[in-house]
Amino acid sequence: MTQIIVIDQHPLQDSRIQRHIQYVHTKGYTVYRININRKLFPQQSSVVPGMIPCYVLGEAITTNPKINSAFYNMKAFLGMFQQFHQIVEVLGLKLTEKTIVHVHDPILLPYASKIMHCFEEAKLVYDRHEVYENRSAWLPHIYLPAIGRFAEIMTCKKISGVITVADSYCDAVEKLFPQAKVESVPNYPVLSEYNTDKILSKIKHVNHKTTLNFIYVGSLNWNNDRDIGLLLYLFDELQSENYNIKFIIGGKTDDKLLLNELSHRQQQYPEKCIYMGYISHDKVIQLTEEAHFGFLLIRPETDYWVLTSPNKVFEYLRCGVIPVLRVKCTCEAELTKCSLWFERNDSKEHILDEIKKIFNDPTKIQEMMMCAYRMSEMFSYENVAKRYLLIYDDLLGLE
Repeated sequence: MTQIIVIDQHPLQDSRIQRHIQYVHTKGYTVYRININRKLFPQQSSVVPGMIPCYVLGEAITTNPKINSAFYNMKAFLGMFQQFHQIVEVLGLKLTEKTIVHVHDPILLPYASKIMHCFEEAKLVYDRHEVYENRSAWLPHIYLPAIGRFAEIMTCKKISGVITVADSYCDAVEKLFPQAKVESVPNYPVLSEYNTDKILSKIKHVNHKTTLNFIYVGSLNWNNDRDIGLLLYLFDELQSENYNIKFIIGGKTDDKLLLNELSHRQQQYPEKCIYMGYISHDKVIQLTEEAHFGFLLIRPETDYWVLTSPNKVFEYLRCGVIPVLRVKCTCEAELTKCSLWFERNDSKEHILDEIKKIFNDPTKIQEMMMCAYRMSEMFSYENVAKRYLLIYDDLLGLE
């Protein structure tokens, strides 16, 4: 028997981690999760009930997020989180079994490399969700590796396997981790989770009277790389011209300015602009199945303009949703056939005009939605998830 210990600092319902855990569990591995939460205090640590044993480890020391972040990073680099033997006892980890320690966040690599030594036989696998090669300005005119990349450099020789999010990244990742086996597992959806009849019925019934639903669920913060300002601009302009639209926006945020902006629009247009806060994965699927357009807009001035494999784009396809994209994304050649695709420096006025053009042609909307749905068959999580098993079995000599 082999056990997989997943370590991460993502939200508990993060779709990539949930898909990973559930898939590996269904293939017969014993799976445990250690989720480290920098917003919870240590006394709030607890076991989350569910199919997969999960220990949530609180690591906050104050109510000040900046202070918490500084101490959290220091502890992470030193591998000094709460005593691991407590987690072993609570979760029932077996120290004598073959073990894969699978890490989903670079900052946690030093911690993971430290606890590996508690097991008789363990290998470290790193799930590299993003690109960390860009350097950061630590002092004026002094550039050093970003903190995530620094953690990778520290632990490079201890990492036996790396999972990346796109086939096109494999060569570069192999150079960064020359001692590791590298596989890619793109952020594709589990196709069986979606209601085919509902999606096809939605597409069939698009006409001149249809209220066109736009959806965005994800990161919400004025200062992040997602262009929330552009999204709100598009709503304001379309609403001012009385287009038959509804914007559904979801995601947790503490940004007071943004919350005020969303609240103002929701009060003024309660049937047109709906901010839902945090939304569960199942609810996101339901809402996306009912949508006609889905946003992924990256701010052009961001330093993080890199090739990505965004799960929400592939979820849009499965739901017959037309992606509205300004992003550097994998599969561009395929996606441009069924998307409203914009380049990095396209103006907000140009983006608005292109959206307005398609509003006048419901037949074109139907065609693009159906094209998106059919294309989704190319991007199935079921087809790529087996690469997790290939890397596990190879590292533990189980082939």
